[in-house]
Amino acid sequence: MPPNSITGRLDALERRGFVRRSPSATDRRRVVVELTPAGRSAWRDAMDGLGVEEARLLGALDPAERRTLSDLLRRIMLRAEQPLVRQRALRGEGQAAA
Repeated sequence: MPPNSITGRLDALERRGFVRRSPSATDRRRVVVELTPAGRSAWRDAMDGLGVEEARLLGALDPAERRTLSDLLRRIMLRAEQPLVRQRALRGEGQAAA
């Protein structure tokens, strides 16, 4: 994200009382951002709502299907976290022909 987008989002969160910004004690170019009690509460409320919705949706699957889904999603996430260069190397792409 461009820095001005992040700044705009932080401005909005700060106006709503969800975050507090303060200068870094070790680097004048940085700003420390921390959740306020109101921000922490809003985060917990949002996560609680997601948990309820997740349980509702996953209720369509039996326990074995949920385990299978979890395993498949874990494999996808592991692939997504690999750098693209490593993914290409694992597939044998990007190597010069011998």
